[in-house]
Amino acid sequence: MMFCEKLDSLMKITGTSNSALALYVRLDPSHISRLRHGQRGPIRDGACIDAMAAYFARRCRADYQRNALRELMYGSAAGDEADLRGQIAVWLTDGNGREKPPDRASSGLSPSAPPDAPDVNPPRGEKTACEEKTQITVFYGRGSKRQAAEEFISAAEAQEKPGTLLLFSDEAVEWMTEDAAFSARWAARMEGLLRSGKRICVIHTVNRNLDEMSSAFRLWMPLYMTGLIEPYYCPRVRDGIFRRTLLVLPGTAAVVSSSVGGPAGCEAALFIRDPRMVSAYECEFARFRALCRPLMRIFTAGERKEFLEALDEFESLPENSVIKTESLSLLTMPEAVLDGVLARIGRRGSDLRERHRKRRERLEKQLETASFCEVMRLRPADEIRSGSVSVPLSEMLLDNPAAYTAEEYIAHLEGLLALLRTFDRFDVAFAQAEDEAPYTIYARDETGAFVVKSSAPAAAFAIRERNITASFRDCLRALSEQSSQKEARGKDEKIRRLEAHIEALKKDLST
Repeated sequence: MMFCEKLDSLMKITGTSNSALALYVRLDPSHISRLRHGQRGPIRDGACIDAMAAYFARRCRADYQRNALRELMYGSAAGDEADLRGQIAVWLTDGNGREKPPDRASSGLSPSAPPDAPDVNPPRGEKTACEEKTQITVFYGRGSKRQAAEEFISAAEAQEKPGTLLLFSDEAVEWMTEDAAFSARWAARMEGLLRSGKRICVIHTVNRNLDEMSSAFRLWMPLYMTGLIEPYYCPRVRDGIFRRTLLVLPGTAAVVSSSVGGPAGCEAALFIRDPRMVSAYECEFARFRALCRPLMRIFTAGERKEFLEALDEFESLPENSVIKTESLSLLTMPEAVLDGVLARIGRRGSDLRERHRKRRERLEKQLETASFCEVMRLRPADEIRSGSVSVPLSEMLLDNPAAYTAEEYIAHLEGLLALLRTFDRFDVAFAQAEDEAPYTIYARDETGAFVVKSSAPAAAFAIRERNITASFRDCLRALSEQSSQKEARGKDEKIRRLEAHIEALKKDLST
């Protein structure tokens, strides 16, 4: 194999873009592209070969990648990362002296064109004309921002040191959501960056319509559950005519685009690697953030006292409320069920019992003037028997996850039945399995919203911003209305549905 074929194969196996490798080995993306296509001769700089080998060895960890590499290198690709690095370096340089000259017709060069000049490192403080051009890549068309964003993420993946990505976009969210494959890939790669030690500082746009807010919520919520995102919003009114996207990886890269509000039209997005421009956009982002406010307050499991105090304040006034949990809500759990759970996990002296009593009393008092709806999924007997139905907020409040016993789960459903029969303003809705998510969402009309992740590491987010609160509330209400139309419309139907499910559980679990 020629050098160009080897390099191209390695980049495909590891899913490496030209820009990502260029950042790591300090070459231009256009140079990498020409190397891959045989338009430049093989690299003879040992340091550059070693850097390439180190990069590919680090990214070649999965079994399928090792197997593909082993087949490509005729049985090599064994041992740890250091061994693999040496094997790749030897393989890349082996036979380079027999490299064929590039085919000028296929490379797009005219027969009279001179061959490419050898690489020359410019003196410090200067740039060659080629480098000056390749510091900025322009993408055009409807998918331009997606292409630029992919390059941006590749640049972040190639950066070994920890860092913080600075993100802002008030352009129409279709550029992120209209391509489902891109949305899934973007979310997975961003999650990978967070796992690798990166953090994200994002300025959200909160004056979007409900559909845009819902789309943004689905994209961002799994990332927020990592606890590694620092969110802000700008409270100042903007005209909504001129819109902008600004993504900055300090010291490395930036993406900039702008548009006029309304349907997508002629679009262009810039992927920038020029250090001075990146620094300027970092400064621009910092100035904008100085005008912003934190979007939410974040609590971890170690801040239980602060979380409970914020929850007390959140529930202090009578307001229409809606809650959706993974199983059932702690607020509607009968006291006897909570006592049983606390005794079973060794928390008999817990202050949660007294707090829970006060919350229930407050809920029943507020139901005289305000409505409360619990959106839930009725769990089958096999899930309860297997211990996969979690006690709500157990990771956040009890230090370790706890699951319902069959008796506890049935008693909680019977408690819901009692609330339905007693209070006109108490309601339930039955969600489907596809509506399930690994967190609790609790929204009130005016006060705000709580989002709580129960699995480890536990985290809770208290949101006061009016538009975000309205989005959560409207999404939950829409879900409860859809569920009611499918399952049970009126309160009497819901009571009969609950009664039938309880009887079926008792029968199934007794056998």
